[in-house]
Parts: sequence; C-alpha cells; structure tokens
Amino acid sequence: MNSTGRPRLRYLAEGTAIMLSILLAFGIEAWWQERGERLEEREVLRGLATEFSAYQERLIRDASRARAAQRLLAEVLAVGPPEYSGVPPVAAVDSSLFYMVVVPTLDVDGGTLDALLTSGRLELIQDVRLRARLASWPRLIGDIRDNELATREFVIQVVHPLFSEYGAPLARAGEAVHEGSWPTEVISSADAMSIYSQLIQDSRFSYIAAQRYMMTENAAREYAEAADVAEVLLVSVRDALDGGGGD
Repeated sequence: MNSTGRPRLRYLAEGTAIMLSILLAFGIEAWWQERGERLEEREVLRGLATEFSAYQERLIRDASRARAAQRLLAEVLAVGPPEYSGVPPVAAVDSSLFYMVVVPTLDVDGGTLDALLTSGRLELIQDVRLRARLASWPRLIGDIRDNELATREFVIQVVHPLFSEYGAPLARAGEAVHEGSWPTEVISSADAMSIYSQLIQDSRFSYIAAQRYMMTENAAREYAEAADVAEVLLVSVRDALDGGGGD
C-alpha cells in the first residue's frame, strides 16, 4: 500500500470511531430518557391507583346513601295527600326531609390525573386502552357534578321556600342532634308530626318529593356506574404496575 493510502485508512477509522461514539452517546441518552420516563410513569400509576381507590370508595358510599334516601322518600310519597295516616314513623319523615335538602358533593382529589391531562403528558402511560379510559373519566365526573349543582339549585329555589313556610324542623335529622351538640332545643316528635302532617298534605310537597325521588334515583345510578368505571380503571392501573413499568 502506498503512503497516500495509509492516511485515508486512518481518517476512515477515526471517522468511524467518532460516528460510533456519537451513536453510542445518543443510544445511552435515549436509554436513560426512556428509563426516566418509565420511572415517572410508575410514580404516576401509583398516584392514579390512590386516586381511583378513593373515587371508588366515595362513589360506592354515595350510591348507598342515595339508595337509602330513595327508600325514605318512597315511604313519604306512599302516604301522600290529602290525609297523613301516621305511617311512616316520625323518624323516617325526619330523615326523608333531611335528605330532600341535603345534596352530596363528589369531592375527591384528582391531582395526578388532572396534572397529566393539563400538561398534555397522558402519552406517558404506555397502555393505550388505559390512556383512553383515563381521558374519558373527567367527562363522566363532570356530568355527575353538573347534576349535583342542578339538584342543589332546585333545593335552594324550590324546596327550602316550602319547608321554611311550614317551619319544617330539619335539624331533627342532623348529626348534631343525634350527637347531642345541637345549640338549641329540638322540638318534640309530637310537635314535629303536627308540622309534617300539614306539610305532606300540601300538593306542592308531593311534587317536590317526587322530583327529589327521581333526582336521587338518577344520582344513585350515576354513582354506581361511575364506581364500576373506577374499579375498571383501578384494576387496569394496578395491572400496569404489576407489569413492572419503570423498573
């Protein structure tokens, strides 16, 4: 080989070495970035598992309370005007009227999912089906909260005015009364029954009770359906964690 060929080979070898070192550096960087993303995904999945466990627990509890309220409202509706027959007992009326004015609020910290969505980093979750389910969750919860707000408006605008007109003793069913911490004396069952009998004979009461029954029925169904979805999401998140993402 002549002298001019040796520098060419040396240059070629050096160039190849430089190219390989660059590719290796890029490969290491890509591997490191991928590992970092998988570790971050794992932390996100842990946060999501905590959130959806809380969602499921709260939704199951709210669905149970809504069904209990339904049963009490059904008892009062079964009496109806024009005459109060003495059934159901005063305690049932206490509770049913209480549920007619109390509207639950679904308030669960969804910080991990909210952060993923607002930052546009949902793609961090590798499971495509899980990503789709997570993306649809806020709409489901939004519908529930919209209905809660509509129910609260109905209570403020329609229920409270009628109850205040008759002086309905709503405090009788409150937790503070049961715990003995209510700040004033609570009226007797006999006096409460007198007020209830007049209130129930009012035709407006039947309309309001029926409306609240239907609202409560809808709420119970929405809570139960959302609890089922939360369970599916929770299982999917735990499966992703068990799959070792981020290890």
